[in-house]
Amino acid sequence: MPHSVCYEFGPYRFDVSKRVLTRGGEAIYLAPKATDILNILVMNAGELVEKDELLKSVWPDTFVEESNLTQNIFTLRRAFGDAGADAR
Repeated sequence: MPHSVCYEFGPYRFDVSKRVLTRGGEAIYLAPKATDILNILVMNAGELVEKDELLKSVWPDTFVEESNLTQNIFTLRRAFGDAGADAR
């Protein structure tokens, strides 16, 4: 039976194979592209991930507006409670 790869950070847990983010055992809904971005960021924790790299990885062979990335990052920030004026 294959093992799931999970990342834990603070109260959050991200199950890569199930593509599920939880906080305290409760699932947090993320759109598929936001989940893709989270996966890339978590796999590169502590490293700078360039905007162009995210765009190419999440939307391969497709032209998308930068606003698509911006909106999905906003979605992730909101899921982590970091969408206010003092966002980190």
